[in-house]
Order: sequence, then structure tokens, then C-alpha cells
Amino acid sequence: TAIDGDPDTVTINTGSDDTGYGLFNIGFNFTYNGVVYTQVGIQANGMVGMGIVPSNTYPQATAFGSNNIVCGFNRDLYGLAGNGAKMMYLTSGVAGSRVFTAEWKNWGHWSSGLAEINFQIQLFEGSNNIQTVYAPGTISTSVTGTVGLRGASASDVNVRTTTTNWLATTSGLNTDQCTYNASVFPASGTTFTWTPPSVCTGTPTAGSIPATITACGNTPQTINITGYTTGATGITFAWEESDDN
Repeated sequence: TAIDGDPDTVTINTGSDDTGYGLFNIGFNFTYNGVVYTQVGIQANGMVGMGIVPSNTYPQATAFGSNNIVCGFNRDLYGLAGNGAKMMYLTSGVAGSRVFTAEWKNWGHWSSGLAEINFQIQLFEGSNNIQTVYAPGTISTSVTGTVGLRGASASDVNVRTTTTNWLATTSGLNTDQCTYNASVFPASGTTFTWTPPSVCTGTPTAGSIPATITACGNTPQTINITGYTTGATGITFAWEESDDN
């Protein structure tokens, strides 16, 4: 559902190339990669940066990009006002379950700026889930773009990739992207969801790990960790060859 027309939607621009904007208030605390953020930057090249305005690099998941970013469809994009382009954001919902949505409407690719793609990046309060949602436009160009997350470095990524089917993407490396053309495109409403792991609760029982486990005769051994050892550094594992080889 497009946010264009909602009375609370903020229009950033009606056409842009390689430009970053912000910082903008999310409207709630959002935890990304273990850090709490209250503001984001939004880039014309299809991404949201946590506490930063992302650089105009593409693809952002490689070594030259900004850290801690969400890519809806990151490539050399170009929104043209004459084709109905808009970049917008909106915080909606009630406290405790609000959603921050950044939207690229009727957005195009350099250098035509045709209205070829629509997509959103959504941040969810409480769950800290992230969604990217898509609706194709009038597609005339074959391109590829980064879809997914980058953390603290170029090696800390969680991206999707496909050359044939957006409903059958696979996990990719930091150089992998999704093909987008008249034959390979996301059906309207296609959504990717990234859910962070649950936060640990309660206090585990200490002392449940034996000091030594012996493995002889090439027999695999399983260590079941149900507690933790005391100390500032937590648990340390060591592998040592015996005196008799």
C-alpha cells in the first residue's frame, strides 16, 4: 500500500539522482545490529542508513558502501519528476507497534528515469523486524540491484539474489544482486522480511560444562552447553593433542 496521499506522509523530493537526505526521526527506538537508532538517512539509490545518510555507492554491500544500511533496491537509480517520481517517509500506527516506511514511487534507473519500480523499506517497532516490499512499474530496462542488509562491514551482509525468479531468491554474497527486467520482476506485494534473533532472557545455570572432553579414535563428540562459566570473557574452547599422540 503506497503511503502517498496519507496526510502524515513527508515528501522528501519529486525526483533525485545520487542524493542522500536526512537525518529523519524514526519516531521510536529501532535496534539494528545490536545498536539502538532513532534517526535514519534515505538515499535516492534505494537505501536507508541507520543514523547516517548513506553514500551514493552501488552496490552498497561491497567494500565501498556505507555500514549499517538496508537496501530495498540499491543501484544507480534516478527519479524523474516528469514521470511521477517521489521519495517519501511516514511513521504510522500506535505506540508499541509503529512502523516507519520509506518509499520510492515511480522510480527509475539512470539515465532514463522512467517509472520502472516502486518499493518500500519498513522498520517495525518492538520486533525490530525489517521488510522490503515491491510493486513493479512500466519496465523497459534490464538491471540488477542489491536487496538486503549490510552490518558493520562489507563481509557482514544478509542479501538475496536471483537471476530468474523473485519468489525463489537465495542467500547471496556481498557482490550478489537481484535481476530486474520485463521477465524477472517481483509481483506486486512481494515482501522480504528480516527478523532478528530473540533476546536472551533469564539467568543460565553456571558450571554445566566439564573441564575436559576426550575424543579418541576419530569419534565425533558433542558438547551440550546449558550454562556459562564465570569471568569477564565468558566461555573459551581449546583443542589440544594428547601427550601420547
